Amino acid sequence: GEPNELDIYSYIANIIAQQCPWVTVRCHSPVPPTHCDIELWDSHWPVSERILAADLVIGAGNYGTVHLCQRLKIPLIAFPWSRPDNLQRKRLEKIADIDEAAVKIVTSAEEALCHTFDFLNQGIEKSLFSPQKRWQNLHRTDELDDINGIKVGLRLIEETLANKWDQVAQTAMTQDINRLRQSQYPSKQT
Repeated sequence: GEPNELDIYSYIANIIAQQCPWVTVRCHSPVPPTHCDIELWDSHWPVSERILAADLVIGAGNYGTVHLCQRLKIPLIAFPWSRPDNLQRKRLEKIADIDEAAVKIVTSAEEALCHTFDFLNQGIEKSLFSPQKRWQNLHRTDELDDINGIKVGLRLIEETLANKWDQVAQTAMTQDINRLRQSQYPSKQT
């Protein structure tokens, strides 16, 4: 996008990271944003590979982002940027008419932050950040051989711990996971 657009996204990323330290935030762009903490920046391409792990996307109304989020059922907070021959606002309004919760159309960083904090509050109240949410995205054949789901469950819990919980909760849950592993696989060291 345009440099001023990247400034808005980096501002949003900084605010979310500062006010919600338990949330993993990444600002994706080919070059480091000028006003973004460097540890929040990610230049991985294609971004679609990273979206698979997202609980929420803040982006533009471009075709790829909108339809990927819609297909993966990941809420999108979107800016309808002006582009030649790209009808971002129409695209976003069409999706919002079908499913109001799927996309929030915003025109300012403050509005995007407001929707983000609403989403985070609802997620905590409704346990939206649970490992089960990711079950539909699993396509690993080694995990499909795991009939009772222990390997999948342990991996999802570990990912959740690493990305979502504070240090105290992570320590407590790590101990629980180690006890579970020892009870399931007593001959193996953990």
